[in-house]
Amino acid sequence: QAQFSELSLVASTHGALSVTIHTPKGGVRRVHPDFVLVREPPGGGAGGHPRRLLLGLHLGGVPSAPPL
Repeated sequence: QAQFSELSLVASTHGALSVTIHTPKGGVRRVHPDFVLVREPPGGGAGGHPRRLLLGLHLGGVPSAPPL
């Protein structure tokens, strides 16, 4: 579980997808998500960061609820 502000995403046109979680304690975890559950509507904020993350997950073929 992570907040949008803690995430960064790298995706390629070949289907490779990697998500990095920057933990509040300064740690870093890299994951390859099997599923995404969005519990609150993403705020656009400055630059629309959450929307770009969701688009990257969608284009990477990660299933989600609700559908992206």
